[in-house]
Amino acid sequence: MKRLVLSLLIALPSSAVVTVLLLFASGFAGGACHCMTPVSVLFPYGTFITMRTSWETTGFYTDILQFPLYGLVVAIANGWRKRLLAATVILGVHSIAAIGALTMYRWW
Repeated sequence: MKRLVLSLLIALPSSAVVTVLLLFASGFAGGACHCMTPVSVLFPYGTFITMRTSWETTGFYTDILQFPLYGLVVAIANGWRKRLLAATVILGVHSIAAIGALTMYRWW
């Protein structure tokens, strides 16, 4: 239990910082190319929600909570093998979602 709490105390603040940094970086990169490609790659779930529905606030909350959820999943996994497996699954699912978001952005 103590290890889980320690893992969460490390994972959640660091993922919140990563989220803020990536939001700014994708915003600046999207402004440089006048496109939504960086945002679609880094935050595909929010892109799906924002582009396909009129729920912009829900898409923003999805963007904000995406990386803390990733950190939570990796922190909950016990042992380095399960954490590696969780990170690999997250990377695969995120890659598929990013490809889908980019494809949807190009069609839209």
